[in-house]
Amino acid sequence: MAFLISSPLVSEIATFMLISMQGAGLWVACVYVASGTIIAVIGGWLADRLHLEKLCTYRPPTHAMPACACGRQTLTQRVQDLLRYAHHFAWDTLKNLWLYIILGLLVGAAIHGFVPVEILSKYLGADNPWAVPLASIIGAPLYANHAGVIPVIQALLLKGVPLGTALVILMSITAISLPEMMMLKKVLSAKMIGLFLLYLITAFMAVGYLLNAIL
Repeated sequence: MAFLISSPLVSEIATFMLISMQGAGLWVACVYVASGTIIAVIGGWLADRLHLEKLCTYRPPTHAMPACACGRQTLTQRVQDLLRYAHHFAWDTLKNLWLYIILGLLVGAAIHGFVPVEILSKYLGADNPWAVPLASIIGAPLYANHAGVIPVIQALLLKGVPLGTALVILMSITAISLPEMMMLKKVLSAKMIGLFLLYLITAFMAVGYLLNAIL
């Protein structure tokens, strides 16, 4: 779960783009990395403590890893066994997940890059007390990669959107997008996805309000 959260949430591309971006810089990049890392670590810890593995619906293929017969096998034979095992495991996994991957990719391709900057800057300003909750949930129907979102974040910052709110937009668009949820539906139950979204939205709101209060 920590990996599932941190993988889309913390990006080296976004980090370096924030460092060089007007209106952001090294401090903002450090805040972004630290916030995402803390959210991922706490999410993984909570998943272990609450034993949420029972809410996973996907079970990996049961092909047994080939036993080592080091005294009877040559290195070539050992490598061939491992490659055969990897092939069967990968193929069975793909057969179980391909439809959800295709659906997620199709939806993502249809809405990729659509982030209405003018509308966001209008409703996410410092004078709106509900800007942070709005920012934390508005990313779900949107979809863009980090390289596409960072220019949007820069535009929002230059238009006066508080840093906390802007970072919440960055994290929500990249971490809780609709295509990702569609893919996760194959491996996680609806209840688990609900808990996943609830945790992330709550964490994003906490980060946004905290940063807006202290910066």
